[in-house]
This record gives sequence, C-alpha cells and structure tokens, in this order.
Amino acid sequence: MTFRQKMSQLAGMLVALAVVTVTLAINAHAVQSLLTANASQISYNVPINAFSGAITPVANLPVRVACTQTTVNYRGVAHATVLRIVGSFVEWVGLESPSAAISTVTSGYSGVTGTHILYCDYSHTVDLEVLAPDTMRIHNGAATVSPAVGTVSLIW
Repeated sequence: MTFRQKMSQLAGMLVALAVVTVTLAINAHAVQSLLTANASQISYNVPINAFSGAITPVANLPVRVACTQTTVNYRGVAHATVLRIVGSFVEWVGLESPSAAISTVTSGYSGVTGTHILYCDYSHTVDLEVLAPDTMRIHNGAATVSPAVGTVSLIW
C-alpha cells in the first residue's frame, strides 16, 4: 500500500469519526424525557339531591379533571385543571359542559363545602364541587335526573 493510499484511508476514517461524533452530539441534545401519566377514574351513580364520595386530587401538582355525565337526556362533559393546596383550598380553571351552545369558562379557588367547580351535564344540574379544602365531590342537584351516572377522570 502506497503512502497516498494510507493517507486516503486515514482521511476517510477521520471523516467517518467526525460524522459519528457530530451524530452522537446532536442525538444527546435531542433526547426527550417522557413520563407516563398517572390516572384515576371514579365512577358515580348519585340519586336526586345527593352526593358522591370524596374525590381527592394529588397535592401540589396540576391535575386534569374531566367530568362526563352519561345519563340519557342529561349527558355532558366538562374539564378543568385543578391544583390542591394541602389543608387550604382547591384551585381550578376550565370549561363547563355547554348549555344553550355556550361554553362557560370556570375558575376560582375555595376550601368551602359546596363551592361549584364544574357542571358535568348539559342542563347544569350535576356538578363537581368542593367538599373540603383537600377534596371534591359530585352533587346531583337535578329534580329529574335520577340517578346521575358518569365518571370523573383525574390525570397528573
């Protein structure tokens, strides 16, 4: 092998090494961490003027809450992002189930029992409300929806 062939082979290896180095450097910066979401789904079946059990979102993290009402003729869906501050209050912002083709923004914070968070149904009679500073519940305030049936999904 001549000197020229050896230099040509060395140059080719150096170019290949440079390509590998640049590729690895770019890939190292392009790596994305993906976390698997945690989720909880709570089914409810609440008679007229009654309440579900306590629903407790995780503390100090944004929790996506979706409320789906599936009772025939009283269906609906709503969602909010909720933040629970331990022992103090629940804070939220989201969209309620539409009534008369108008989507309603809902937002606020409270630790007071009965404070409205989201209407889960089209008629705005079944709602997710504050139960205590750390919990929420479903309230069926309808005079004719018996039982109110649906699910509350929490994702964090």
